[in-house]
Amino acid sequence: MVNAVAGIEDAVLAARCTSVCWKPGKINSTCVSLCASTPVVKPGHCPDAESLTVFDTVCLDACSQDSGCPQTHKCCRHDCGATCQEAQGLRTVPGLPDIPSNITVMERRRGRVVSIHWLGQETPGLLYLLEQRQHVGHHFSQDRLGPWMSSHRSSRPSATLKGALKPGRWYEFRAAAVSANGTRGFSEPSQPFTLSIGPKPPGPPEDLTVQSRPNGNGTYWGLLKWKHPRNSDLPVQKYKVFWSRRFQEKAAASVLDVTQIVLNNLQAHSLYFLQVQALAQFGRDRLKGEKAATFLDTAIHPTKIRTLISPSSAVELNTTSASANCAIEAAQLSKDELNSSGTAMGAMTDILEGNSTSLQEKSSISSERTNLKFCLLISCEVFWWMFACLVPQDNKNIKLKKELYAKALSHLGSNTTDSQDNRNDIAKRIEWFVQGITSDRVSVKRWIQRGDKVVDSRAQLFSCRSQAIQFSDVIGRITISSGRNQTGVAYEKSFFLKNLANGLNVIPRQFLELVASLPDTSVTTMIVEQVLGSQDDPQVTVTIPQGTLRGASQTTVSGTVYHRFLGIPYAKPPVGNLRFKSPQPPENWNGTRDALEFGSNCRQEGGIGEEDCLFINIFTPQLPNNSADTELLPVMVWFHWGAFVTGNGDITPGHLIDKHVLFIPVNYRVNVFGFLSLQGADVSGNAGLKDQVAALRWVKNNIAHFGGDPDSVTIFGGSAGGASVHYHVLSPLSSGLFHRAISESGSALNPWAFTPDTQSYAFRLGSNLGLETDSAQELADFLRTVPGEQLSEAVDTLLTKEETVKLLTYPFLPTLEYPVEGESVFLTDYPHNVATSGKFNKVPYITGICLLEGHQFIGSDEDLANSSFWEAIMDNLELVVPTDLGLPAGSPGSIEVANKVKKFYFGYEDISLETKSKWIDLQTDLLFAIGTQTTIHIQSKFSNATYNYQFVFGTPYHIAEVYYLIYSEAVEGVNTEPAIMSRLMTDLWSSFAKTGIPSATNVTWPPASGSSYPYLKLDTEHQLLNKVEKDRMDFWAGIYKDYYNGSIDA
Repeated sequence: MVNAVAGIEDAVLAARCTSVCWKPGKINSTCVSLCASTPVVKPGHCPDAESLTVFDTVCLDACSQDSGCPQTHKCCRHDCGATCQEAQGLRTVPGLPDIPSNITVMERRRGRVVSIHWLGQETPGLLYLLEQRQHVGHHFSQDRLGPWMSSHRSSRPSATLKGALKPGRWYEFRAAAVSANGTRGFSEPSQPFTLSIGPKPPGPPEDLTVQSRPNGNGTYWGLLKWKHPRNSDLPVQKYKVFWSRRFQEKAAASVLDVTQIVLNNLQAHSLYFLQVQALAQFGRDRLKGEKAATFLDTAIHPTKIRTLISPSSAVELNTTSASANCAIEAAQLSKDELNSSGTAMGAMTDILEGNSTSLQEKSSISSERTNLKFCLLISCEVFWWMFACLVPQDNKNIKLKKELYAKALSHLGSNTTDSQDNRNDIAKRIEWFVQGITSDRVSVKRWIQRGDKVVDSRAQLFSCRSQAIQFSDVIGRITISSGRNQTGVAYEKSFFLKNLANGLNVIPRQFLELVASLPDTSVTTMIVEQVLGSQDDPQVTVTIPQGTLRGASQTTVSGTVYHRFLGIPYAKPPVGNLRFKSPQPPENWNGTRDALEFGSNCRQEGGIGEEDCLFINIFTPQLPNNSADTELLPVMVWFHWGAFVTGNGDITPGHLIDKHVLFIPVNYRVNVFGFLSLQGADVSGNAGLKDQVAALRWVKNNIAHFGGDPDSVTIFGGSAGGASVHYHVLSPLSSGLFHRAISESGSALNPWAFTPDTQSYAFRLGSNLGLETDSAQELADFLRTVPGEQLSEAVDTLLTKEETVKLLTYPFLPTLEYPVEGESVFLTDYPHNVATSGKFNKVPYITGICLLEGHQFIGSDEDLANSSFWEAIMDNLELVVPTDLGLPAGSPGSIEVANKVKKFYFGYEDISLETKSKWIDLQTDLLFAIGTQTTIHIQSKFSNATYNYQFVFGTPYHIAEVYYLIYSEAVEGVNTEPAIMSRLMTDLWSSFAKTGIPSATNVTWPPASGSSYPYLKLDTEHQLLNKVEKDRMDFWAGIYKDYYNGSIDA
């Protein structure tokens, strides 16, 4: 809100006096104060006595002069007193500025910034006042609006409100122009406005304090107090308090309107765990906030216990007793023994104790922003690991450091006898830890705030974070490999951990030596084998036309020696004038270039990555020798997933490398940087797909130097990577650069993989960034000057609320190109037209989907739990109509299709939580199955080597098959179902890469033909069946035939 000027509460008076005292570049505050205290006659006249009400003419001297009345009110005398009345005739008073008009409100950056504009002059000394009023709720109601409040003051007819508006509220705005002569008053209100983002649950209550006293009858009472959360989107209506003893019993709960509670009849000599949660109401939805937590020990009084902030409410603190005791023990140790062990350790102690003031002084880490809120979340071994890591490395602390490492290992070893439920709990807590600590670089920047005081502390915390990732990865592998958890779900979680931990071989030698000195167990042996050997990997060099590369050699758990060369530039950095342009040939370098670490990720959604990112990574099981008869090996080039807006090639090959093939993951440009297309400018489009072509050309020209066969290249990828593969099958620009192709859970015919036009979004993007132009070239030149992080952030908030209703909707995707002189065209026509023409690269091709692809795209758990989520779908059934049918919303055809879809999938049931499985089937078909099966039907007409599959093993969500293909290192030699599945996948894919025919022991997999569509049902008990989801695909064939002229050939 607008602050009072020089103590002047009336914003109109303050603005008038500011205008009176205005001089170019300077405002005299003394003048403003004197002006405000000087009596003045306001413009206009008092209303006629006849028009006054009884209340207006009350016998009271409420004012003595106009200056005592707010805004445009005048002090008006009547028969028995004086009251403030709205001035009349202001519109005809000369010398007053015009009332602003046409107020428009525009949201930017998904609610973080709101721009408000109105018609008005920009004159020296003229000021504008903006006021707002609001109410909370789903729907706008004039009757519920609150009073007008000052919001902004400006010398221009516009205002930018950053973070000032809250989700879940409706706003109206009005403006007034004020000069030295006064004002004519405020404008008519704007149209009602609400942010596109929904309200978040309240934050955790703050400043929990607890005291206890004996009752005299052997029991205790406790007094728990707290303060309201800060910056809640919605008013907090209630608080829910939970308490339980030693985590071993079901928590009691109470709902309150106040910020304190008395707990009676507490047991003596007991440790109670207390939690407080703020509750807010939004329509029929109750929003549950994060819980704040503390302890109450009735063996100690008076008590003031440290406060912990729990994770989000989606992760309840119902940990096992063992982990809870570990956390309590660790917290006590941090206070009693480690508090003086250096700046970083002191920061950790303050995190545990919730001492944010001291914390910020010591390490510039905000306790609200830090992700180290894990004391009660993670398994004990990881918690002790972090403490051990943060103890300074010197002679004074060496003993303590070793003891803490030993504690980490002992907790890990003790888990081997846990029950199955506890093992699952451990796996969950490890995953939560990794998600909380390692999300991305942006989180790290927020986690460790930049400053000048504690560079060493920040560096140490960052290093320990990396070590904990590696350690948690080792735990994830051991959890599977020792046979303690053989479920498919946990197996995939282990792969997830492995992916996050790639390239982080940072566990200190000191810890590994300690492990090696302990009694030999399967656990300790596996830690040493998997980590110790990776500390000093032997280095190798390869010389290519660009220069010499230094890589490193490693050994898989199966004993295969392979060589890795990471971060090799395959094109010139696409920066400056090359932004949005087709990739250019790479530059050479002098000397030997280290290829030991992955290169930068490409700039993408969320502000992550860099624009200098066109790197390729090579994993090869052999390097050529001087012998002329060295057999070159098949090559598998991997294109990553990410919906063409995110993702990277920073992955390792798993067991594929054991199959004697080269594995080559590729970075390519995504989002606006990779898929901006502008007619009339030097931006043809599809730069990200052309990056992939450049990478394939680089492979063709260089891969023999790494032992790979340039005449035996298979391209494969998942999701957007799978769609990319299909695009190369369709593109003449990729002809001859590959010889086999595999699309996993993705096709160019999926609705999320193509957009007919990016032009309109591009001009909207320019406008949001401050450029109004009709020239495509001027827009392209302008966008090249915008800093990459700012451009990425602007794209993240580009779509309107209505445009985001459709799932997987992004503005910049593969599209039709506009010809640009000197650049080749990648996509010559709509993907469906190219496919049906038969003019594509006829290579052996595998494509398929997972059984439950749609599961990840049906909405969050919070959405699904709200009845309003399902009601919104039922209210707008046309959401289920495929966009590529081309039926306008509200048209008879669109409504007919929506009703037919509803009846086919749900019958006479509502779409609701109870019919969630049918909703998943529908999203699976809309987003993946229709496009993939269309591809199979079309492709098999022109090629006799097109293979189809459906992955059903484990939890077959989107791209689940990839985890058993690439991230399979953890299961070598274990005769579990996940291991069997992994070996089947790697056998099929590697044999296809070698021969063009997918084969494995006891597997028969014939290709589809123009009239027969067999598919392999991928499970440990694999089956050969005909037509994936035949009834559903036949239904959609009829829909497309009747409403679009048919794109699925029945």
